[in-house]
Amino acid sequence: MKTWLILALAILIVGEVRADDLHLKGKFVQGGLIQGTVPADAKVSFEGRPVRVSAKGRFLIGFSRDAGPKSSLAVRLPDGQQITKPLKIEKRRYQIQRIDGLPRKMVTPPKAAYDRIRAENAAIAKARAKDTADDHFESGWIW
Repeated sequence: MKTWLILALAILIVGEVRADDLHLKGKFVQGGLIQGTVPADAKVSFEGRPVRVSAKGRFLIGFSRDAGPKSSLAVRLPDGQQITKPLKIEKRRYQIQRIDGLPRKMVTPPKAAYDRIRAENAAIAKARAKDTADDHFESGWIW
């Protein structure tokens, strides 16, 4: 116990950042969402793309519904140390449902429905394109 306390104090005094300062929590599965924590001012990239990190060092990454079995997360700590974390992603078995015998108007919607679908998809794309530094995800999720 004393050794651990002395080591913790030494790290606090020296300000050393260790590789175990990367913490990941979530389901490593296709369609999964991972919450991560790194030291403040660390830089994170997932599959070569930068990931926004909050002022508290928290971030999110997600796997696509058809993600491959392997992925990679890279972290550059404030002292310049580089951490590369290989990620193993489990295959998700999706329950697929089919509906047979629908009326033609339900399978091939009228032009007005297509126009509405296009407008809704444009609004969704606009919302998804918004990039903000706000860390709303830290307040939890409402399903």
